[in-house]
Amino acid sequence: QSTWGVFREESRKADIIYTMASTETSTSAECQSVDDTKQSLTLEEELSHLTTQFKGQCKVIDTKGRFIKTVKLHPENLDIVFNFKLTDSYPSSVPVIEIRSESLEEDDMFDLHAFMIQTAESTPNSSLESLVLIAVEWLQDGHINLKGNTKHKKSKTEDRNEKREKRNRLKKSKHPEEKEKGKKPPMKTAMDVVKRIQWDKALEQDQFIVGYMDRIDGLKEKYFNAFSWEDIASVDYTVLAIPKHRIQYFKYRGEIVWDKRSRLDNVFGSTGSNKTIKDVIAALDGATGKDDVSDDEGIDHEANHVESDYEDNSEYTDSDSDDDINVICGNGQGASYYDVDEDMCEPGASNQDNDDDDTYDKYWRDKLRPNYFIALRITDPDIIHGVQAVQDSIFSNEPKLKQCGIPTNALHLTLCTVGLETPEQVQNAVKCLKEAQSELSSIVPKDKGLRFKGADNFFNRVVYGKVVDCPTEFYDFVEHLKLCLNEKGIEIRDYHEFIPHITLMKISRPVSRAIGKKYISPWLYSCFNETEFGFQTVDNLHLCEMGDDRQEDGFYVTAVSLDI
Repeated sequence: QSTWGVFREESRKADIIYTMASTETSTSAECQSVDDTKQSLTLEEELSHLTTQFKGQCKVIDTKGRFIKTVKLHPENLDIVFNFKLTDSYPSSVPVIEIRSESLEEDDMFDLHAFMIQTAESTPNSSLESLVLIAVEWLQDGHINLKGNTKHKKSKTEDRNEKREKRNRLKKSKHPEEKEKGKKPPMKTAMDVVKRIQWDKALEQDQFIVGYMDRIDGLKEKYFNAFSWEDIASVDYTVLAIPKHRIQYFKYRGEIVWDKRSRLDNVFGSTGSNKTIKDVIAALDGATGKDDVSDDEGIDHEANHVESDYEDNSEYTDSDSDDDINVICGNGQGASYYDVDEDMCEPGASNQDNDDDDTYDKYWRDKLRPNYFIALRITDPDIIHGVQAVQDSIFSNEPKLKQCGIPTNALHLTLCTVGLETPEQVQNAVKCLKEAQSELSSIVPKDKGLRFKGADNFFNRVVYGKVVDCPTEFYDFVEHLKLCLNEKGIEIRDYHEFIPHITLMKISRPVSRAIGKKYISPWLYSCFNETEFGFQTVDNLHLCEMGDDRQEDGFYVTAVSLDI
């Protein structure tokens, strides 16, 4: 008891030292080199203090690579060891924490690890000793006994007999009515849920998310299809697989349907909720205006559900009209181009499936469509490399989608779309852009590049790279561009809200028929939601033709290209 009293006092002193060091660091940028020396000395002083405080039970290991030190602390008379891996930015950065204990249950170990991580992140510059002290107090508050070294270790036979006697005593002491009242119904396991998702054809696997405990990062979520559900002992180290006991919950379309922590089971209804996954689906479909479907509809229900959930053919839009017209199928060299919105554009298709001559005039329909667009060509190597990595990952999991990828030499950000029906109108647009070149150059934010981060989707049919923290000057630049075009009588045919983005891939009808889906499964690209692609300078402008032809470098045929 006295030993831990000393630990508390020394821990407070250590935290005061770190707080003072952090305050000194922020006072002046001119003292940066001096502060670095102080932090280095502080680390050495702390390690020296720990070695003294934990005599014979503290080990400091010098390592190379990401971590510069590994500190192993073993509190006296406790069956637990804390491993702290320190980077060169410690104590500013939180150390990586590992826990080893034979006496501690695995669930308690996960909870303790998550508690220590949360404490370290919420208390900047926490000392290692204070983290150990807080962890021991947490164990004491939870009445968790770790006196592994002083406690008599029972044999397996003794332990088994003791448990049997305890069960017998409980059975005798309980009244029959009390036993029945206190008994909880058995809950279906995580593996039961996995098998149901795998084999029930009425369930869409890519709509399920798995919440699980990661040893390092704590609670994480990934799509069901991102995992390999084979025996974990038989998979390769490159495959994402987890022990089933780490699964904490399952979500269906954002709603938790099975939760180990709260004994919730809305997949089978095994815990007495009288609610199953079919009820959840029916409720969600009702909330989105879909008709309830009876159980005997089977696979027809599944097909209708997928189509209505991801796309309404009459209202599908994606804010990038040049992509809405043509999607490259192939590598760009001698490849075919299919009109996503019209079956008639597929080889061998007829006009009868798409046109009603009595109510819709095809000539005027085509006249309302844009046939040229003005774009910023993506030239940054980091962005191009990042886009290629996303596409390669998707193609490796679904090879048939390879035909839907936008070649990296055709990547662009569409600024607006226009209708130019005659050569004279094209020349007028070229002249307009050349005359406005100097004005546009003065407006464009040259010191603020466009930051591309994360993959997102339009209606799960288009995967695109997002522009984050877009400068207001860029929106002003686009608006002035449209103003210049309007003044010259050029018809702008933008039918969607301007969302700056680069299209990475878009599913076409031939491919959707080949894979049996009209959408791109979100789990294929969800791991890139926070990926940093890079910065693109707004330094070029291209008037591009929407068509099948491409230039020698793979980019769209352009009527004019300008440096701005």
